[in-house]
Amino acid sequence: MSLKVANTIVITDDLRGRFANTTFTGGAYLVMPEDPSVEFRFQGTISGYIAGGDTVPRASIQKFPFASSTNATEVGVLTQLKIDHSMQSSQSHGYTAAGFQPDGPTDSNVIDKFPFATDAGASDVGDISQAKEGPSGHSSLLNSYGYSASGNLGPSFTQQIDRFPFASDTNSVKTGDTTSPGRYRHGGHSSDTKGYMSGALVTSPSTAVTNVIESFSFVNDIGDGGDVGDLGTAVKGPASISSETHGYAATGGSHPAGTYNTINQKFSFVTDGNSSNVGSLNNGRDQAYGVSSTTHGFVAGGKNPSAISSIERFPYASDSENASEVGDLVAARTRGSEEGSQR
Repeated sequence: MSLKVANTIVITDDLRGRFANTTFTGGAYLVMPEDPSVEFRFQGTISGYIAGGDTVPRASIQKFPFASSTNATEVGVLTQLKIDHSMQSSQSHGYTAAGFQPDGPTDSNVIDKFPFATDAGASDVGDISQAKEGPSGHSSLLNSYGYSASGNLGPSFTQQIDRFPFASDTNSVKTGDTTSPGRYRHGGHSSDTKGYMSGALVTSPSTAVTNVIESFSFVNDIGDGGDVGDLGTAVKGPASISSETHGYAATGGSHPAGTYNTINQKFSFVTDGNSSNVGSLNNGRDQAYGVSSTTHGFVAGGKNPSAISSIERFPYASDSENASEVGDLVAARTRGSEEGSQR
């Protein structure tokens, strides 16, 4: 639960952490745990979730466990068929925002929310201010907001970064713009204080794939993006994973389509800089879901060039260990979101 008073945000009693106060002043913040034994983090400990995508059933919400090598199960459906959307995670729910409705066909501005505690379908809880496809998804558990950044409006790409609250079911507001002229099908990563975007299709100076890593602040109410480094290999549609200290852009494709990378590119949340290669995936894939546990990154689905069902896992602790296959989705899935949700 979050209460904002003037320029102070006080966070109390959530599912993973209890905080006496969290104060944001001039871009600085202080976190004081009421119970030091309980951690406050974006990464999940129990299950990963993926939703939507460009294969039947397109509205499916699927869940798989982190602790064992087990296939995914379907636990519910979204309120609409949706592809090329973003995903976010609060302490208790997963979210999808924006995307493309293939049965329209039209771009969507709907924010869907589904529970972690029970296996159930999603509910429509608000609207993104721009109907768009291919945005990145980001989650701030410190200030209890989800973010949907950049994306494709149809005739052009948007630079807009939108934010919506986890604490109440309401519409998003604009909080800033990306530095780039707009991104589409890019990676979305989340540290404690910033959102990061990696790779993408861009339109300036021409339609091409970029290697630029960009970040924006969760701490300030209004904050534009900034260039903080480069991927070693430019990709679009990388599976987007976040440990507590690093972002991972796993696999990804080229433009025009035809090359599907197996590389896993890692960059720091602590210091700005370029990525390094830290292993590889068994299957090169484009537009796969990235899911983050506390100890491992998971890459699910994607295409090469047909849709893929396999789930691969790699450890954060080793930069030399390649990913291993640990299960399958209910059905092959691609063109969903570059990031999933996690509990």
